[in-house]
Amino acid sequence: MLLEPIDIKHILLNIDKPCIIKNLDLDWECLKSMNLTQWCSYLDQSFEDGIPFEVANIKHNKYPQWERHRQLCRMTMDEYMTRFHLAENPQQWATFSYKSLNVLPKQCWNGVDFERFGFPDTEYINFWFGSRGAHTPAHFDSYGCNIVVQVYGSKSWLLFPPNERLSPTRVPYEESSVYCSENFYSPNDLDQFQNIAQPHHLILKAGDALIVPRHWWHYAENLETSLSINTWIPLDIDVQSQIDECIVQTQICGITNSLNDNLRSAVFNPNEIETLTEFDITSHMKLLKSLLSYSTDSINKRLKVNNFPYKYLSPDELAKILDKCDDVIQSNECITKDVFIDILKTNAKRFDPTVEDGIEAAAEYRSIHSFINSICRPNVIEIAKANLINEIRS
Repeated sequence: MLLEPIDIKHILLNIDKPCIIKNLDLDWECLKSMNLTQWCSYLDQSFEDGIPFEVANIKHNKYPQWERHRQLCRMTMDEYMTRFHLAENPQQWATFSYKSLNVLPKQCWNGVDFERFGFPDTEYINFWFGSRGAHTPAHFDSYGCNIVVQVYGSKSWLLFPPNERLSPTRVPYEESSVYCSENFYSPNDLDQFQNIAQPHHLILKAGDALIVPRHWWHYAENLETSLSINTWIPLDIDVQSQIDECIVQTQICGITNSLNDNLRSAVFNPNEIETLTEFDITSHMKLLKSLLSYSTDSINKRLKVNNFPYKYLSPDELAKILDKCDDVIQSNECITKDVFIDILKTNAKRFDPTVEDGIEAAAEYRSIHSFINSICRPNVIEIAKANLINEIRS
């Protein structure tokens, strides 16, 4: 059965676990008019000094391979193909990812939109390109629901519900993501995963689309050279997360203001480094007060954002939509503990005890790390938010 855009929209905004839309026929001109080789050639023409890939080692230590472990390496697509795509046993992986489509030449994203999913006016669309092993440490997205379209290659996804017993950490800090301390890439100790009760796993293949519900943890890793395109659908309840992040950012920027550059660069994710230098407590507090002072509807109108309602269908209404398209929608279920451990055992082969722990093992870093996580726990932030609301209302 052909899935109508309104059906996909209802599913995305109401489903409470990940699902895959199989064999989606997208009318994206750039996909119909060129193959991967042609797509890459347009990239080369647009980056005269080489494409700014980020490169990291396959072997790693016991900590998550945070983005600060990557090195900038400019190369042509021919160089990428030789070093990573065609190499039998590369010692590194490479990624050119989490970038807006508009950094690419028009030919590479012509016709890309999410109208087929019921969202014709999506403003922010990103691409993720990289070799086997390229990944982002496990995290959940602070805002919205995630739609991921696999364009080329395949990608492995481990997913966990919001209430999974993972260990949230705000170091490294990124406003749009909350990471966890568990290392899924190169674990040295599988005991850290014994309390995980609801692991989900899927392999996203070219032509598939994945819906990741709000605040679901996920660890995604390329199984081969992969290209995917995604967007986040803003939700009306994101305002609450915006308030939380505003409080967290105020705390962290205040703590790190006097740290040396080495420690600051470890506390902030690389894409957030400018947050510290541009942070202005006065304007930040004005923003926080504005967020706290208005209802969700008022904020959305005031900020002129098109945030969508969330979880508005009854279970029976959602089930009717899913039933009529069960031939193309695959709901992702839990895997067994044995299957989950087997995946981790494979990843554990990347652990190398000779790779230095780096700043993660430094006493000063550990102290700052513990302090930030103590004062930025969700229950602490909720208390701070409630007190701030009472202050404004009094």
